[in-house]
Amino acid sequence: MSKFSKGDKVININTNEHGVIIHVHNKSRRGQFYRVLYAEREDDERSDSLRLDEDLTDPFKRWQMGVFGYYSEFMKGNTTFKILSSNNSTISSLKASRTLFRPYQFKPLLKFLNSDNRRLLIADEVGLGKTIEAGHIMLELKARGELHNALVICPKSLISKWATELSDKFGLDFIEIESKDTLLHELKNHNGHVLAVINYDKIRENSDIINYIGKSNIKFGLIVCDESHKLRNNTTQLYRGAQTLLINADSVVFMSATPIMIDVNNLYYQLSLLDADTYNHPEVFRNNVQLNRPFVRALSQLNAGVNLNSIADELRTSNVDIINVINDVERIMTVRVDEYFREYPIYQRIMQNLTTGIDNYALRAKIQYDLSEMSPMSTIFSRTRKREVTQDWSQAERNPKTFRVDFTNEEENGYNDLIDDYVDEHTYIDEYGRERSGAMGLVTLKRQLASSVWACENNDSDLENGIDRFEDMLDNKFEALLRILKTVFDHGNKKIIVFAVFKKTLKYLKIRLAKAGYKSVVIYGGAKINKNEVLRQFQTDDSIQVLLSSEVGSEGLDMQFCNALVNYDLPWNPMVVEQRIGRIDRFGQKSPIVHIYNIIVRESILEDIYERLLMRIGIFKESIGDLEAILDSDINDDGKIISIRDALKNLERDFYADKLSKEQVEKKEKEIARAIENERLNLKKIEDGLTDTLTNDSYFRDEINKIINNNAYVTANELYYFVSQIIKEHLTVCELRQTDDRNIFDFAIPKSDPNCLKRFLQRYEPNDNESHKLFNHFIADIEDSLSLKITFDQETAFQDKSLVFINIYHPIIKAGVKLFQEKQDPSKNTFFFEVNAGDLPHEFANKSFMLALYKVSTSRSQYGDKVITNDYLFPILYDLERKEAIEETELTEKVLGRIQIGGQYAPLGDYSLPSAETLEDMRFDMKDIVDAHVAEIRADINDRIENSKKMRLEQTAQYYASRERSYESTISQYEILLEYAIGQNKDDDIRRAENTLRLLRHNLAELKSKREADEERIMRDVALKVVSSIQSLNLIKII
Repeated sequence: MSKFSKGDKVININTNEHGVIIHVHNKSRRGQFYRVLYAEREDDERSDSLRLDEDLTDPFKRWQMGVFGYYSEFMKGNTTFKILSSNNSTISSLKASRTLFRPYQFKPLLKFLNSDNRRLLIADEVGLGKTIEAGHIMLELKARGELHNALVICPKSLISKWATELSDKFGLDFIEIESKDTLLHELKNHNGHVLAVINYDKIRENSDIINYIGKSNIKFGLIVCDESHKLRNNTTQLYRGAQTLLINADSVVFMSATPIMIDVNNLYYQLSLLDADTYNHPEVFRNNVQLNRPFVRALSQLNAGVNLNSIADELRTSNVDIINVINDVERIMTVRVDEYFREYPIYQRIMQNLTTGIDNYALRAKIQYDLSEMSPMSTIFSRTRKREVTQDWSQAERNPKTFRVDFTNEEENGYNDLIDDYVDEHTYIDEYGRERSGAMGLVTLKRQLASSVWACENNDSDLENGIDRFEDMLDNKFEALLRILKTVFDHGNKKIIVFAVFKKTLKYLKIRLAKAGYKSVVIYGGAKINKNEVLRQFQTDDSIQVLLSSEVGSEGLDMQFCNALVNYDLPWNPMVVEQRIGRIDRFGQKSPIVHIYNIIVRESILEDIYERLLMRIGIFKESIGDLEAILDSDINDDGKIISIRDALKNLERDFYADKLSKEQVEKKEKEIARAIENERLNLKKIEDGLTDTLTNDSYFRDEINKIINNNAYVTANELYYFVSQIIKEHLTVCELRQTDDRNIFDFAIPKSDPNCLKRFLQRYEPNDNESHKLFNHFIADIEDSLSLKITFDQETAFQDKSLVFINIYHPIIKAGVKLFQEKQDPSKNTFFFEVNAGDLPHEFANKSFMLALYKVSTSRSQYGDKVITNDYLFPILYDLERKEAIEETELTEKVLGRIQIGGQYAPLGDYSLPSAETLEDMRFDMKDIVDAHVAEIRADINDRIENSKKMRLEQTAQYYASRERSYESTISQYEILLEYAIGQNKDDDIRRAENTLRLLRHNLAELKSKREADEERIMRDVALKVVSSIQSLNLIKII
């Protein structure tokens, strides 16, 4: 009997054409043939070239028929899903930047993604890479299609650094905004869409930019505020301008190593800018800090392995102080945690798991997550300290060396002669017959002479033209510098940075170094110098050994590729010294030691400053903390309260103006050093205490490790297969060849069709402005290329900037996604392949499994407007031998992670497939498992929604209750005054009291009305939807 009948609808399995059987030929010795009518032709086909045209989107039916795709096709679909999906447990941008991979730098991103309102303050210690952390957030938003317009706001000196880092490391083109007109032009000509870096001065209240943004109702997708402690004062125009700008932003990230500065209120005012709904009153903020403490303590105990029942007992019985303020009078009410949180669903779950759960890793992970949820400040505040990440970041040891020199007689004479000449030239007799001089000019001259006598003796135009008129004069400071250079270069180092305050000193040193055989480049402020280009020259040109720099010139530049510096002169301000050292002692410094050479003139004031101040506070040995906060602290200076920073300025000015004796200078030096030491200790105590109270980030650290271990990101291996599939299906004339380096490939374009890649990119370019710019730029770069050296590996891309780095944002990948989306066949959802066991349990080896991948989609409205969506893959692993699903979720996720790096093609051959009956059992077993998972997720989200509502209601109640009680107290006072006025028959007082009472009662009624409206908004139903659908059903053999 023939397989098909006349009229049957069939599919040609070779060409995928749909047709109809119009004639059944008689069976011949060559087999059974059929005449098939296709859309545009008809032909005779063998029986084995055809299959019935029926619905094969059901993967279980495909299994039954033995229809399977290959590993490469599975990887294509899986990678496309990961690139396009958005969820909080998969980081698309992991290892997608030209940076050194450091897991802790993804903690802020994970917190950001877990925050409902996308607000975050990154408060990492100096040198840990906050800029990189912000870049990761931007890349992730870009992957999710949410980075259409963004602003980075920072100090003016950091604008160029930000733009350069975002371009070089993350492939993000941000415009450097120097003038307001540039930004206004960009906003007007691009419909409000712009990626830009601006300084804080541009966003002051009533500035043209703020007024235009407000009037045009421009809403930014992301705003990053670097050095956000500049927004700590809520009375300034800058603060009010920031309020206008941030209120409508979708996402906001603050960055500051010193968020607390001098007072905890500095942190409150920053948080109230970030999240005005939650942090609308200092009282609410302080109560949140108190409520945070017991849960952060419980998290610490949980991670230390403390017995679960012990944690429960301490958490339940912990006391917290709730502050109520009535008419500026504070009242403290002490409550037990159990009383306060008893009705909170997440708290109830925590207590149940702590007291009745079976203690294992999975349970502790759940409790960890729930404790983080109960810490109100956990998702808005992220802080990493260097001691917490010793494996990821190893701080170099500072090795200071002092070179003391004496001025030669000629230098002494030159020093004195120039001062005498200046005094003679600028001294005059005033109208009262008193002798006067230009004191400020004299101070500057003495500072220049202390830096370099012969540089000062030369005129600027000669130095500019490379002429040193005193080249024959001995310069002991310069001779010390030559000894330092010989020492450094003899030990194998190739580069050194020499810092000096004055331009003339730098120009002079360049001339003398050239004469001594050293090639150097110069950076200083106020010059038309491309600082980034000079730095690139210094870094990449082996012939250039010395960088001469002022601190102004080097501000914002990272020079961690160099491990030695010279302080040719020393500023009096410790912060400037720290900034110099911080150019090389920072994240990415590979040397275990950074060498700091200080050249000091004996018996000079700078020797005193060096010994009594800078050495005493230990700045050359270690970073002494948040110097900006320390120097802004107060000190008593001769009966006047001023900042330590101003005291240092005054000391330097008064000394050079000859207003202080040596003894007075010594006394002030000791006072300033003591004040710095004391303030350093005070600030450390405040910060450590508050950090331990605000957050314990163990849950987020564990989540990052889980993502990495389970390959829950787009790996280099996946990208390799993705590009290979593009070549196989579309760019068939191209080749991808591995080079001698396993991480570098040659993407070969044939001479016969040199434009094939260009046509592919133009055909499948996504339809958005950002992609258009990106594609045009890449197409221009490859215009005449027949060979592209590419890498999929992050570290290789970081080390060799000349390679094309293929990450998920690259035009080839973006075009590939569009190609595969257009060609997507929903019926191709079953695959067969082998997986190398790697680190999987040994009992998995040589066994076959069914791996079902379900797409779980959640969506919910946030307080009636913003919709939060989340898509992720839920894997179910079914043991075909034992005919049961693997219960351990962690193990299943590990297998899925292993597939993405250890899978390979395998022929199906005569593999024995499960019976139809077994497949039906598997179908419903898996349906039960995924339904249970969806129900669990739905219940968990509902619990978190209810928990969040209760927290917000409590905060709202605190905020309004405090204000209402103040009104009621004031009303009571005026009612007494009114009674008294009536008793005294004082008409004016009666009218005044009645008018005031009328106004107070009106305001109180309005306040109560607003409270009811806010509470109604919070309690509004949240539309929650959780659904699942099967993505693929895979037969895998672990070998």
